Amino acid sequence: MKVFRSLALVASLVVALAACGGSAEEQLLEQIIENSDGSISDLDINTDTGEINISIDGEDGGEVNIAGQDGDGTFTMEIEGEDGEMMTFGGGNVPEGMITPIADGGEVVQSYSSTNDLSVSIEYDNSRFDELVSMYDGVIDGEDTTRSESSWASDDGTIRSVSWYANQNSVSVTVADCYSISSGELDRVCVTIYEQKS
Repeated sequence: MKVFRSLALVASLVVALAACGGSAEEQLLEQIIENSDGSISDLDINTDTGEINISIDGEDGGEVNIAGQDGDGTFTMEIEGEDGEMMTFGGGNVPEGMITPIADGGEVVQSYSSTNDLSVSIEYDNSRFDELVSMYDGVIDGEDTTRSESSWASDDGTIRSVSWYANQNSVSVTVADCYSISSGELDRVCVTIYEQKS
């Protein structure tokens, strides 16, 4: 549990560092991490390329590795767990072995892969909401499928969400209005897919 608390702290600090930049923030991050009761074993910040590499001692003797990159104004972060799990924020690829169909023209903003499950989140232009809902209505059907639909008002507009749960919840898909990773505006549609390996 200690490792996951450290991981949460590190992840939030890495994102803050990516947003702010500057040597003072880097020194503060370095001090906080290196004084984290020994659970963080290595830290490297490359101010020229924007790379951040962190190793944390895992609970089972392995290492958890975090790598961040801010080379072109967009920030990505990869977390590799001690059991081989991979999680990518701000980019990445569709996890290998995922079987749920994915519409073309989207941008992967988060992916996760472990020995037990796979997950991916993909951003699309918000004009494609109805098209994506129609696609998954046609793909995910059957007696063991549950579909739910909701919408609610936010300060920035209405957020619509449609979800499907299939194969005794081993597969779930959600199509929802979402905030763009790049602009922070409510102008995108996110498709989030989760698959549990059998």
